[in-house]
Amino acid sequence: MGIDEFQKRASDVAAELNNVLTVILGNISLAKAHKTPEEKDENLTVAERACLRAADLVRKLFNLGEE
Repeated sequence: MGIDEFQKRASDVAAELNNVLTVILGNISLAKAHKTPEEKDENLTVAERACLRAADLVRKLFNLGEE
């Protein structure tokens, strides 16, 4: 893989990671604002799934460095 392709892939993954982090922060903020346990649980579940997605993106970044 050439440097240009590597930079493009890294940029794409970084942009996707930024989107996932926005989801995490937004849902944590919503969980803090909601009064019912059900609403909090729903927001925290979404944030948890987004964290798992972020971890997957970080693994992809590590793999890019090995190509």
